[in-house]
Amino acid sequence: MNKLLVAIFFLLNMTLGYAQSEGGEYVSIKDLKNSMGVNMRFIPPQGWNETVPQRPHVVKNYINPVDGSGMNIIAVELPTFVSRNEFKESMDDFYSEVCDEFKNDKRYNTFTVLSHKCITLDQYPFLMINALIESHNYTRRYIYTALITAYEDVRIHICFYIMSEKTDYRIVQKVIDSVIFPDQYLTY
Repeated sequence: MNKLLVAIFFLLNMTLGYAQSEGGEYVSIKDLKNSMGVNMRFIPPQGWNETVPQRPHVVKNYINPVDGSGMNIIAVELPTFVSRNEFKESMDDFYSEVCDEFKNDKRYNTFTVLSHKCITLDQYPFLMINALIESHNYTRRYIYTALITAYEDVRIHICFYIMSEKTDYRIVQKVIDSVIFPDQYLTY
C-alpha cells in the first residue's frame, strides 16, 4: 500500500506541475545515447544554455551564458553491479579514489577539497564534494561541486563548475533538489 501511495504522489507531482513551480520542466536522460539506460530526471539550471556533449561519457551539458559556469552529467560503466547500500558502505574509499583521480589529473594545477559529505537524493546515496580547482589549461579558479552515486552498474556524476559570484548557487541547489529516479516508483 505504501508503494502505491508513493507512486500516486510522484505522478501527481509530475502531472500537476511541481516542476513548473520550481522554475522549469523535468528532463530525462533515460533514452540518451551516453546514459547507459539510467532513468534519472532533473530540472536543468534556469537560464543556462544546453550544449552538445563533446566527450564520450557526458550525457548532458549546460553553460551559464553570463560567466561560463557549467553543469554536466556523466555516466561511466562500473565493472559490477553496486547496490545503494554497498555504495554507501564504501563511501570513504570512494571519496579517496575520486580525490586521487583529480589530484593526478594533469589538467589541474590544484584540487583542494573544501567539504565532502554523504547526502541522499530520492533514496540514492550520493557523495557530495565541494572543491576549489585551479586549471592549467584555462588559468582559471573555480568552485567544483560533484554529486556521485552508483546506479546499478553505472557511476553517475552530476557536476557543477562555478566560475564566479555571478552564478547564484541557489540555481545549483534547485537542480540538486530536483533529481529523481522514477524506476523505483514503478510496480511490476
